[in-house]
Amino acid sequence: MIQEQTKIPRPILTQDAKERIENKLLISYLGEEEVLLTYYKDGYLYKNYITVADINPLNKTITCTDVVFHNQRMFKFGDVVEVE
Repeated sequence: MIQEQTKIPRPILTQDAKERIENKLLISYLGEEEVLLTYYKDGYLYKNYITVADINPLNKTITCTDVVFHNQRMFKFGDVVEVE
């Protein structure tokens, strides 16, 4: 019950914010730079330090390597809320 109360709606991003996120992801991919990725999943926001390993514009997915554990993860563009 408490978990349901702490959930938040999916953040709505402006077109400008989406473009900034895409640019930062592309820079991480091309330069193999570490970024802090904030993503939305099941009503919660999560943060991970990642390096972008692949960007698939057709499927609208990003394949990333977790900096800490070196695990590969896949995110949908629509789930990414912020990149720092």
